[in-house]
Amino acid sequence: TLFHAGALASAPFADGRGRGLVSGRRGNASELARFSEEEIGKPEYFDAFRKVEYEVSDATRTSFSMLASGDRVTAFRDSGRQRARAEYRNVYTWGALEHDWSDTSSTRVILSYTDVNNERSGEVNDPGRRVGQVRDMRNFHVIGLRADNSFDLFGLDHRAGFEVRRLW
Repeated sequence: TLFHAGALASAPFADGRGRGLVSGRRGNASELARFSEEEIGKPEYFDAFRKVEYEVSDATRTSFSMLASGDRVTAFRDSGRQRARAEYRNVYTWGALEHDWSDTSSTRVILSYTDVNNERSGEVNDPGRRVGQVRDMRNFHVIGLRADNSFDLFGLDHRAGFEVRRLW
């Protein structure tokens, strides 16, 4: 039985100075749930990743990456009188610029953005006994900037940098 189906591809470009990678998966758990004796719900998930790298020069490299995932679960109980649903979507993107100042000194700067969305809901509909609903929605976003410097001084490896993030 297959639990997920996926694909992966990678290719160089610009005479080998650049590289690209793409991968993705899709879950097949909802197909397995169909074999259950009861209607229990439908689980789904996917994830995808992509990255592009490019060597600007022998000392300078740049890259862009993205990771996205999503999960959705719908569950039933008591012939559908109780129902729950959860959906999660996450997207992470980041770009990096790296430069080697010398054989012993380098800098890396990363700019990133994160988008996270979570929604959950539940319902009980059993007239005469109980009726109710709940809904929970949470969304947040983060933008960040990070700089790392590495250098060798007097035979010791030193690292210094900063990181700033904004969350809303």
